[in-house]
Amino acid sequence: MLKDTFSMIRQNVWVFTTIFVVIVGLPFVLERSFGSSKGIAVGLVVGYISAFNMFMQARLAGVPLRLLRSHGKPSTLWGFMFRTLLILALAGVPVFALTIYFVTSFDRRIANVLMVFVASPLLYISLSVFLSLLGTWLPATIEGRASFSQALVRGQRHFWFVFWRFSLVCALPGFILDVAPIFAFVLTNSEYSPSIIALITFRAAFEIFGLIYISVVLVDLYRSCEAEDAASEAEDAAVAPA
Repeated sequence: MLKDTFSMIRQNVWVFTTIFVVIVGLPFVLERSFGSSKGIAVGLVVGYISAFNMFMQARLAGVPLRLLRSHGKPSTLWGFMFRTLLILALAGVPVFALTIYFVTSFDRRIANVLMVFVASPLLYISLSVFLSLLGTWLPATIEGRASFSQALVRGQRHFWFVFWRFSLVCALPGFILDVAPIFAFVLTNSEYSPSIIALITFRAAFEIFGLIYISVVLVDLYRSCEAEDAASEAEDAAVAPA
C-alpha cells in the first residue's frame, strides 16, 4: 500500500505541491496580515477534508486527479465532510476529557507537558481506532452506500489490518513530528530557526502523504469487502434450492 501511495503522489505531483504550498504558506501570510489564527484553522480543516475527498474519489475511480472532473462525484462532498467530522469528533472525545482533567488538576506548565506527551499520542491512537472501525464509511459515502452498520461490520472484521498500518505509518511519525519542533525551539530559543522551519515544512508534506495513504488503505479495504460480500451472495444463491 505504501507503493500505491507513492504511485498516487507521482501521478498527482502538481496537486500535492499546490496543497503543500497552501498548508505551509497560507497560515503564515494570513496570521501576519490579520493577526488571528482562528479562521485559518477552520479553513485548513475544510481544505484537508476536501483534499481527502478528492484523494478517495481518485482512488475509487482509478484515475489521476486531473481526470477526476469526468469521474468524480462532487455532490457527495458535504456528506463526506459530515461523516469525516463525526469520526474526528468521536476520536476527540477521550482526548478532550483528558485535557479538561489535566487543565483542572495540574498547574499550567505541567498540564502543557501532559497534553503534549499524553493527550497528543492518545489523539493519534484514538484516530487510528475510529478510522479502523468506521473508515470504510467514507468511500462508501462517495459510492452512495453510506450505511453506518455495514461500515462498522467491515471495521470490526478487519480492525487490526487497518489499525497497525495507521499506527505505524501515520500516528507514530505524526507524533514525532509534533514533538520535534518543540525540542528544536527549546534548543535554539528561536521560533523561526532553520531547523524548526524545516521540521514544520516536512510535517506539512507528511500530513498530505498521510491523507493519501489513509485514502488508499480505506478504499482498497472497502473494495475488498464489497468483493467478498458479492462473492458470498453469489455462492449462497448458487447453493440455494430452486
